[in-house]
Amino acid sequence: MPDPMPEDAPVPRVTLTRSAILSARTVLITLKGDDNREMLEGAIEDGQSSKLPIGRVLAEAEQPIDIHWAP
Repeated sequence: MPDPMPEDAPVPRVTLTRSAILSARTVLITLKGDDNREMLEGAIEDGQSSKLPIGRVLAEAEQPIDIHWAP
């Protein structure tokens, strides 16, 4: 997410449903900060048993997943 957000941005973020994510040809995840990276790594490691939806969704994904992280 750009920081600062453009003033004309209609919403601060976009949320997609599980089915929308799983029907995509490719999944791209961008995140910033060590805390977010650790959260995502834990969710991926926990897979289907993750308390976080992203972990459960990614466990079902069959398409390529590109993860981009910035400190």
